[in-house]
Amino acid sequence: MSTARKRSTIAEFRKATKVKPPENVMRIMREQAQVRGAIVKALASGPKTIPEIAQATGMPVPKVAWYVLTFVKYKTLEPVEQTDEGYWRYKAASGRR
Repeated sequence: MSTARKRSTIAEFRKATKVKPPENVMRIMREQAQVRGAIVKALASGPKTIPEIAQATGMPVPKVAWYVLTFVKYKTLEPVEQTDEGYWRYKAASGRR
């Protein structure tokens, strides 16, 4: 096996073309990473509903709902059980962070 560093095609392309991603795209990517981290951290103590995640993260419920449902779609989170009130509890998907 080679000990050479793994090539990053994107990094090489940026270096060769001197192309910089638009700042608004970078801002959105940073925000998504922060939100994902906050939600996964909130779920570290066990499965939670969307209102419980919102309370733990300090984010508004609609924003948490959008992110949680997006993360379920892309298999970052998975539903575990439904509460008596009709809410689903979510946990981080196995093998994903």
